[in-house]
Amino acid sequence: MVFFLGEAATAAEAPSPTPKPAAPAGPTDATHWQERAQKLQETLDDPQKLEAYFTQKAQHEYDTAAVESIDLNGTPLRGPASAPVKVVEYSDFLCPFCRNLAGALVQFIPQAGGRLAVYFKNYPLDAECNPKLKQSTHPGACRVALGAVCAHRQGKFWEAHDRLLAATGDFTPEAAEQLAKDLGLDVATFMHDLRDRSPGGALALMQEDLAVIEVFRGSAPAPLFFVNGRYLDGKTTLEDLERLVQEEKTKAQAFLGEKNVVDETQLYDAMIRTWRGFDRAQNPPPPEGAGGQ
Repeated sequence: MVFFLGEAATAAEAPSPTPKPAAPAGPTDATHWQERAQKLQETLDDPQKLEAYFTQKAQHEYDTAAVESIDLNGTPLRGPASAPVKVVEYSDFLCPFCRNLAGALVQFIPQAGGRLAVYFKNYPLDAECNPKLKQSTHPGACRVALGAVCAHRQGKFWEAHDRLLAATGDFTPEAAEQLAKDLGLDVATFMHDLRDRSPGGALALMQEDLAVIEVFRGSAPAPLFFVNGRYLDGKTTLEDLERLVQEEKTKAQAFLGEKNVVDETQLYDAMIRTWRGFDRAQNPPPPEGAGGQ
């Protein structure tokens, strides 16, 4: 730079102008958003890509979900109580998707080779007993759910569960009485329990489960699944569930070895107390800035 006499000091002291930063690529770049929009449209137009997107999204949500401590005491289950993988299903008897998935689960449990136990909790999308709902998605679901709870009190939950899922008509008092007779229940006790609105009655017990799910997931659609305490998107397929069962079995076996849990029936309680920290120790996050750069 050339300075003229009398101007050198002034020029030397003057701060250099700060160059304007280049416009960042991405949010302010029209081309960036056009490309994103095109990729999104391609995904929406391709059923396989769309299914893969939802699968990846569900997997990510599952991997990052907090572990919820769900009380399973007295909850009906299918499969061995000592199974390393416990699936808690919140379901609605009048939900078509719930019905289809329940039928598939019944077939899958024996194939899991003792790895899986499925616990059932009622989640009727019916404002009659689910006060958090502004309107009923499946009117009458509360009465059906109460029928299952009352059958459970007499040790016939799964028999009632299968019959109620296959039923096509309304669960009228006449239908309830016929169900009790068909299952060999004490009909008078069954009908009394259906009408019982006392604090320890069937309705109160079912609403305790509804209160818990309100804390966990709000007004989410049925069905809801928790695999070893972790939320799994209800839109998942049976193939996804089978894969997760295998993954969770491997993790549970590692947990057993690490924590020296002898009584496998206590495995679930032990895992949900410390699982999140152990899971992160087994699968530590990448260093900051690593990956995707």
